[in-house]
Amino acid sequence: MGIFKDMRDTAKNLNDLAQTGKEMQKEKYGTSNPFSVMNQSVAEASTLMQQVQQEQALVTRLMTVGIVGQGTIKQLRDTGVQVNMQPQFEIDLDVVVPGKDPYPVTITRVVQMSALPMYQPGAVMPVKVDPDDPSVVIIG
Repeated sequence: MGIFKDMRDTAKNLNDLAQTGKEMQKEKYGTSNPFSVMNQSVAEASTLMQQVQQEQALVTRLMTVGIVGQGTIKQLRDTGVQVNMQPQFEIDLDVVVPGKDPYPVTITRVVQMSALPMYQPGAVMPVKVDPDDPSVVIIG
């Protein structure tokens, strides 16, 4: 009799889990229809890929034409987003480049957990600044 009770309990738990999953999908996507959820998920993934490609193009451009400077970290804020299990932060910097007065910039960056100790307030980091838009800054 114990095995049948266990099977019934397992089936009930699986049913509860499936129901919770449907509720989560409905909350996020407005529906639990698997095809609508899949379409919206693919659209989200496509948007993320475009953002990654744009960011990579920006980094490549700034590595070649960016103005070398220094950024002093003033504040770090966790955005709550993780990319490949690494946290993303908003980082407030005071940027110094030759020929300009120091100025504040806020950037968003994924920081590897192993590098996080280097990203503390007061730390000075090498930066590259877009010559056409000084608010566009990359660290490194």
